[in-house]
Amino acid sequence: MSSTRELADAAIEALPEDATLQDVAYKLALLAALEKNRDSCKTGHWKPQAEVEKLLSQWLGI
Repeated sequence: MSSTRELADAAIEALPEDATLQDVAYKLALLAALEKNRDSCKTGHWKPQAEVEKLLSQWLGI
């Protein structure tokens, strides 16, 4: 498994030479969100899609 630094370095290296700082920030924010969600799944803090769909319809009143 790669370290956070290695993942960030690889993500930045994959960007084109003309990438902006906004592009870099977006890519790193995406990696952070994926890591957070992966950790949530590992600890059991997630819901199956069918359950989320039921909750969403309740929340939206549809």
